[in-house]
Amino acid sequence: TNVILHYHYIMMIFATIIVVQILLQICSLYYHGRRFNEVIKEF
Repeated sequence: TNVILHYHYIMMIFATIIVVQILLQICSLYYHGRRFNEVIKEF
């Protein structure tokens, strides 16, 4: 049972990393999208 618990813990960490990566990606796209719109407005 200890091995299963350890595996579950690793999976939790892995899932958390994936979620954080996705959130960073969305924030980055949103931020660059806003900056891109501001650049277009200047022209």
